[in-house]
Amino acid sequence: MRWLRAAVPLAALGVLVAQVAQARVPAFARQTGLTCNQCHVGISNNPDHTFTGIKFRLNGYRTPWIGGILEAGEEGAVNGRRLTLGLENRMSWHVRSQLLTQTKGASDPSLAAPAPGPLQTNPYQSAAFHFVGPISENVGIWNEFYFNNLAGETRNGFVRTSSYQIAMTFNPGGGGNIVGLMMSNEGHTNQYGGQLTGVSSNQARYGDAQTVDVMAIGWFKDIASVLIGVQPGEGNRDYKRLNYIGSLNLMPLHTDAGWIMLITTLFAGNDMTPMVSSNTSGRASTALITSEAVRGVSALRAGGQPYAAIDMGDARRLLFDLRYGFVDKGPHSFTGSWAAAIENETYNDGAKVDRLAIGAKMRYYWDRTFGVNLQVQKNLKFDFTDQTGVVHETPQDVVFEAIFAYRMAMNFVWEIFYSNSQTAVLDQNWRNGWSWQFKWHYLW
Repeated sequence: MRWLRAAVPLAALGVLVAQVAQARVPAFARQTGLTCNQCHVGISNNPDHTFTGIKFRLNGYRTPWIGGILEAGEEGAVNGRRLTLGLENRMSWHVRSQLLTQTKGASDPSLAAPAPGPLQTNPYQSAAFHFVGPISENVGIWNEFYFNNLAGETRNGFVRTSSYQIAMTFNPGGGGNIVGLMMSNEGHTNQYGGQLTGVSSNQARYGDAQTVDVMAIGWFKDIASVLIGVQPGEGNRDYKRLNYIGSLNLMPLHTDAGWIMLITTLFAGNDMTPMVSSNTSGRASTALITSEAVRGVSALRAGGQPYAAIDMGDARRLLFDLRYGFVDKGPHSFTGSWAAAIENETYNDGAKVDRLAIGAKMRYYWDRTFGVNLQVQKNLKFDFTDQTGVVHETPQDVVFEAIFAYRMAMNFVWEIFYSNSQTAVLDQNWRNGWSWQFKWHYLW
């Protein structure tokens, strides 16, 4: 088979790369001395976090028991006393490469089913660099800068800021407590360790890279944590229209040998990206481009334009997330999340959206090497009521995803990915599509 003849030498090349990778580790491992498995069960996209990983994140990417500073004399000193560590411990990079990929799009069931797309290779699925970690005893940062392809041209691209986060935190009474302030575009739901919920990305999302949350952090005796903050909108940063954030995490079990977390998050305001729309950034500028996320909605509006954040009246998103997990119980590591999300939105022209979604996701690794990730999500209700009062359903099937991983080194993994795909359409359930990938992911 032609694809097999291509895959075998590529796999052999991956073995050679992985042998080199064993001597290299990402920046956090270099800074703290912790293994990758201490904070993550896996390193796939949206990595899941262990109990230690979540605490490390909310503590401003610093461990209170390790000083990330050097004592310095007068010459070259910062504030006369301390000199922060150099660039070599702060920088990390990652590359994801799709060796083989194929897609068949969702389609209108009243038409003939389309043929699958051609088998392709995308050597630069993503490449990014990070500048991360503590920059003083109480301040830590996270940055992620991506090199993006333009029109599939691997030789051309632009750099965009994907993630930005800075936190100033303190540990009154010891490492079991954290108080501080954080500014982040990572999103309020993402602070608890990636969007592992399996809930619709529209309900767990946080706008785009230009959106910023300003939050107060509280972590108390490893039993409870609180996030409270404001967001100057998903369509602006001027605080004229606001969104409000409140999140409570109860942790009756709170060790890496076993954790239970019950996370409740309320997000409310009048400047959210509507559920029926999506935002993207333009290639030539940082201006936001709003497009339909549900086909047929714009046609019901005067002018035929998609709803934007400026069209928002009031919105409320309530998310529940129950998590359980453990790492390194013998050869076994596991994390799972069961979630529900409720959202209600009203728009300035009288239209509204009501949505209820449930989902689950799990990741299991054996001996930190062989892993499986499974995810399912279902909209139990997704109704759009137009400005005339007519209710339109958006029927969809169960969304599922499966990833099978072979982690040859802590920071190098082969993955086989498969998922179905759907297109949201008013009053019509489109035929499912699908996508599969064979890829590798390397961090250093």
